[in-house]
Amino acid sequence: MILDKTYFSKRPIKVPQSESLGNGVSSKISTSDAAIIDECINLYEPKFLINLLGYDVANEFIEAYKASILTENPIDLEPKWVALKNKLYNITEKTSPAANYVFFFICDEIIQTTTRVGSAVGKLEETQVVSFIQKQATAWNLMTENLFCFYKWLESVQSDYEH
Repeated sequence: MILDKTYFSKRPIKVPQSESLGNGVSSKISTSDAAIIDECINLYEPKFLINLLGYDVANEFIEAYKASILTENPIDLEPKWVALKNKLYNITEKTSPAANYVFFFICDEIIQTTTRVGSAVGKLEETQVVSFIQKQATAWNLMTENLFCFYKWLESVQSDYEH
């Protein structure tokens, strides 16, 4: 999809392991968290688009985008899909309401580990584990602010996306 780890490399939705090693984090933890980020992108970015645009429009957009980047003979995105992508994803600044949505779920996945007896939270010496709820709330609120502007734009071009 469009999101990648770089969308999670700066505040307010920074995930430390979205960047390269060298910050004192073991390669095992970094690799594990990077895999979680990728899994969450693959699972939740399409869900975000379906919830936002509806199943038909979201799937048309996803398929058109994939055709523009994943094939040997890329197909140019239609102007309506370029406009939609540019409204939802700032590729230069690496910001997107989709990234905020995915970040909400990344927090849950990184902080908790599922074991045979339930969920567990890691314990570190000399530190105190704090809740991700404030970070999740901030990400969610930023997403809703951005989507308000998106919906205003979408109302003005609604006929381009109707079936």
